[in-house]
Order: sequence, then C-alpha cells, then structure tokens
Amino acid sequence: MRRGILQTIFIQESLNDPVVSEDSSVQSKLGRTLIHGGSAKVLPFRTAILEFVYHVMFQGDGNWLGHAIDRDLEIIQSTDTRYGTGLFPLSSRSFPHASTIHEWSKIAKMCTQHILTLRCPKFFEEYSLWMTNNGWSCTKFSAKLEDFTRFVRQDSSYKQKHTSAHDVIDLVDVLGRAHAQDLIVLEGQSFLISPPVSSWAKPSSEHTCTRA
Repeated sequence: MRRGILQTIFIQESLNDPVVSEDSSVQSKLGRTLIHGGSAKVLPFRTAILEFVYHVMFQGDGNWLGHAIDRDLEIIQSTDTRYGTGLFPLSSRSFPHASTIHEWSKIAKMCTQHILTLRCPKFFEEYSLWMTNNGWSCTKFSAKLEDFTRFVRQDSSYKQKHTSAHDVIDLVDVLGRAHAQDLIVLEGQSFLISPPVSSWAKPSSEHTCTRA
C-alpha cells in the first residue's frame, strides 16, 4: 500500500451552481474541506475528470478504489448530465466503462466494501468479532466506512467527518490494516456493485453483525 500527496479538486461549475452556493450546509462542508483537504484547486468538470484519469492511469497503477463506488459513479454521471459535458452519455452504474474518454474503460473500478468483506477474511473475522463485542447483534453487519474506521482506530464513538479528504484518509487507514493481515492483491478487474448487505449474512454461528 502506498500513500500519496493529498489533493482536493473543486468543480468550477458546482461552485457557481445556486444549489451549492445557496446551501449553507454544503458551504460549511466546503469550508471544512478547504481547511483539511491538503493541496486544493478549482477545475472545470471536464478537466477534473481528465486529470483524475491521468493520475489513475499514468501516475498510479490503473486501479480506482472507492467505498460504495457505484454511488461515486452515479454522482459523476449525474454531474456530467447537469452541466452537459457529454463525458458519460450512458448510466455509469449500468455501463461503468462507457465514456467518451478512451482511457476511462481501462480503469479498474473497485468497491472496497467488496474487498474488505469478501477478500480479506482475517481482517473481516476480527472486525466482526469486534462489532459483536461492541453491542452488535449477530444477524447482519455494517459495511460502512465509519464502522470499519471505528474498528481500526479501536474507537466505537468515532464519527466520520464526510469530507473528501477525511474519507480518503479513513479508507487508506482501513485498507492498510486489511492489507497487513490479508495481503490484498489487485488483479486489475472491476468489482463494482456489491450485493445487498443482507445477502452477505453468514450462518448465525459466525460473526455477522448489525447494530441492535
């Protein structure tokens, strides 16, 4: 696992959008992101996506990891539709590799919910046991980033801050712990839409937990 330089990109069209500029809660979140987001810059949506692709494909290893990445794809596609940039003419959730950007289809899009719950057995067994010991009942479990972070920090009261910078840091910490235990191997394949959490439930004799 590697750690890079934290950088936040603000979308120019969104900053000029009344939905964003007139919403006090969104403005507050933007302010927190500015404070904690490391290096920050403002780019048009098209340029931001092209820069993202460049970083993933040519400065990274071609793998894009995101927690509930199908939701990220939906947000990208809806933003593209709102501002008419024409980069994602089809539903990104149904056709995740479809884009007018050629390199987009080469990016492996990986849901970290899938990786942590199905590809990291040692990590997940310890996580499930920790959840049981912290007041969860053994019927389902939480795959939220906040709860994985609570386990890694050993702090059941931790609250996710829900800014891009903090979420990335939380996810890197969680994946770092999982990799240390299970040696995560990325094959360059996409794992996009995870099954519903309820369908991942194991037999009741095992630790599969949800908050009571």
